[in-house]
Amino acid sequence: MDLFRPKPYAATKVGDGLSRGFELVATTAIFLGIGWLVDRWLGTQPVFMLLLTVFALVGQGFLLYVRYEQEMRGHDAVRAEQQRQLGAGSDAEVAR
Repeated sequence: MDLFRPKPYAATKVGDGLSRGFELVATTAIFLGIGWLVDRWLGTQPVFMLLLTVFALVGQGFLLYVRYEQEMRGHDAVRAEQQRQLGAGSDAEVAR
């Protein structure tokens, strides 16, 4: 029965969203832990922990923005190609 089988496109997008969310949380946690270890080693409570956490969040925000822009450029290119093909098809019908 195919009622509960997810569509490939939807499943891919859900997987992308989950992986990006996990990457955001995991990267922030790793940098937080490294900052905590460096602070503990140098005795500079919580300077490096905060700096590295903010660094990770800013970096992840930048990556999310870049990936979003790439996806939108891809969608725009597909849409422009579809409109070009539709426009060429209507010109060919007028010429007949």
